[in-house]
Amino acid sequence: MLKINRRQAIAASVGACVGACVGAPALAQSFPTKPVKLVLPYAAGGPSDFTIRLLAKELTPALGQSVIVENIAGGQGAIGSRRVSKSEPDGHTLLLATSATHAANVFLMKDLGYDPVKDFTPVSGIGDLQHIVVIRNNLPVNSIADFIRYAKANPGKMNYGSSGIGSGGHLGIEAFKRRTGVDLQHVPFVSAAQLNNELLADRIDIAITSMPVAVVHVRAKTIRALAMASENRSPQLPELPTLKELGIQGCESDTWMGLWAPPGTPAAIVERINKEVVTILKRPDIAESLTRNAITLNVRETKVFADYVVSEIKRYGDLVRQIGIQPS
Repeated sequence: MLKINRRQAIAASVGACVGACVGAPALAQSFPTKPVKLVLPYAAGGPSDFTIRLLAKELTPALGQSVIVENIAGGQGAIGSRRVSKSEPDGHTLLLATSATHAANVFLMKDLGYDPVKDFTPVSGIGDLQHIVVIRNNLPVNSIADFIRYAKANPGKMNYGSSGIGSGGHLGIEAFKRRTGVDLQHVPFVSAAQLNNELLADRIDIAITSMPVAVVHVRAKTIRALAMASENRSPQLPELPTLKELGIQGCESDTWMGLWAPPGTPAAIVERINKEVVTILKRPDIAESLTRNAITLNVRETKVFADYVVSEIKRYGDLVRQIGIQPS
């Protein structure tokens, strides 16, 4: 049997520490050694696609390697997320995912295929897609209070649309129903764009939808906005109050976006990516570009982002259970 005396053990420990201390900066400096892939688990187009392509463009010179975007849509974002979770943990494959893939889907899908905490390494929070309460133009109401009175006078006769089961708008309106006592029938669609088309055609009474999709129609006065379903007012429509300001709590529907790496990605590489991403997002021109496209910048450092995701998983779990949605 090999015996190691106390002096040898101490020497080995010191050597390991020195190796780690020297190796971490070297690892970060040598990364990347090949093109970096940013995976978006949704189809091309839309605010998350705009965000990831902007980030890829700016990361290319920052990292000194090509940064390419790959759209892997399907399974409510689960297919692309699953693939990244099983990728090589060397920092060359990253995921831009959302509160759907890393919080809501945990409670909406029986076979998600990954654990959003154990199977990923958080890199950075990026921003939020704020959500807004909108109604069809010819609905005879002018405020949230008007809408509640009108809906209660017409129980079961009014509908609401969403971009799908478990979407932010679906969960937000269900929470709204429980807090106000209104009776609305759910009409789910496959996308926010389709939902807005139905609102424009006056076939949907009310919806909570994302600002990037809705704001152009609100400004054109082809649909009407009643409130923000967000923690804060929107920079695009600062005069519009939040539901919380109007006394209706717990209906916040924002979709947050963040960057993840596969599990086991070295901390030095994560720190390097986080540093470059944060530097890019704090540039005034980048912030202005995101704001112009109705994306609210919300940069979160790695540890803060990790803790936030855990709290959001709990929040979504509580909300899904209250609503009574069964996983499919």
